[in-house]
Amino acid sequence: MVSFIWGAVSFGTLIGAATLGPITDIDTTSAAAPPVKGVVAAAVGGVMNPAGRKVASTAAEASPLWGMNLSKKGAGSLLIFVMCIPLALQSLVPPLLGWMPDQRVPAEKNNKIDWGKLREQRSILLLAVATSVCALGLILLSFLGSGPVQLVYALTACTVCLYLNYTLLPKTMACCNIYFFLTSLLWIQIPGGVDYFYTADEQCVPGGPHFSNTFYLTWANIIGTIAQIAGIYLFQRWISTWTFRAAFWVTTFVQCVASMADIIIIRRWNKTYLGVSDESSFMLGSAMLFQLVYMLDYMPGILLMSKLCPPSVEASVFATMAGFSNFGASVGQAVGGVLLDLAGIKTTHPCNFDNLSLLVFFCHFVAPVITVPLTFLLIPNTYMDDPLPGGTELFDPSGSGGTTENPHDPPMPPTLNSSMAPAALSLEDNADQCYFWS
Repeated sequence: MVSFIWGAVSFGTLIGAATLGPITDIDTTSAAAPPVKGVVAAAVGGVMNPAGRKVASTAAEASPLWGMNLSKKGAGSLLIFVMCIPLALQSLVPPLLGWMPDQRVPAEKNNKIDWGKLREQRSILLLAVATSVCALGLILLSFLGSGPVQLVYALTACTVCLYLNYTLLPKTMACCNIYFFLTSLLWIQIPGGVDYFYTADEQCVPGGPHFSNTFYLTWANIIGTIAQIAGIYLFQRWISTWTFRAAFWVTTFVQCVASMADIIIIRRWNKTYLGVSDESSFMLGSAMLFQLVYMLDYMPGILLMSKLCPPSVEASVFATMAGFSNFGASVGQAVGGVLLDLAGIKTTHPCNFDNLSLLVFFCHFVAPVITVPLTFLLIPNTYMDDPLPGGTELFDPSGSGGTTENPHDPPMPPTLNSSMAPAALSLEDNADQCYFWS
């Protein structure tokens, strides 16, 4: 089911990628632009007559509905947001029409806070609130604070959230949640440097790739999405029979190696030593191999996160864990921004990408590889179709529990199999440490 869902998500991404690049590349200042502008304007403003013989002659006439000025360079980016509005609003249809399988709250409890459930699951609530407050603070500092201030705040917020995570959640969940957070954080994001290098003009990057938006955002994403779908198939076919630990450390290491394709292009080794064009190198490396391995690494995480969610509060727990992981990615992005400044990367004239390859090596290889040994410390050595250590008893509302032993592995230490009372998320931990013995 998890593979099917993400296969459907990837298919939707494929459709979006097919339209993103060409629209972003719209430049109505060129001689060849009016036909494209007319078609787009007709689709947006509805100004073409029924016979299709005339299109409004000016951009102001072409889009009276929103007052968009398509004569400006970069108008395609604005158009994308306009087109996304109805697509985003369609997510309201299922809940409004009652298609969701949720049970209605009794009339006497309607529009009232269930304080009993909040007290029962207060640990998850406190962690969610703390993560949200820290994330909002990071957003505010991104507008108001300098890079060093953002970095200090981000590291402080990380420390607070990690401490709360470890002390509030059952150890099995806490260890996995810490692992997800650290993997998101240590994959330090530097899109402001890499993206600009690939799409910059000749004046900024002499002899560089100079990818168009259509190539970089559409064709590369189409190939990448197909690679992700292939990754989902490979995961379901082979990796789903592995242990969580093996799946994470193998795919993480291969993902780090695959990311080195960017260095080959940045250093121009693909042309100097291999005689391969930038387009082919990017397609085979970042667009295809990296995206395939990324999905192989992503799927075990989603599956493990789903297994950790207790009955009756699945949505709350999953959202909290996913939000905690996303906060780690936000911190990684803040760290990446500081590192870009320290490396002297400049994306405006005069541009400077001299240290970009070293930065990519550190952010996409050295830092993520640190999570490989963490896999053996934080992730249970459990087969994906088996119960987690302490997992069944940990979240069984009836308290009856079930077997938590992995038939393929030696018995787990007694501390990891100790039973717990029903309200597990707000009770004592089920283990004394995060290390799962193999």
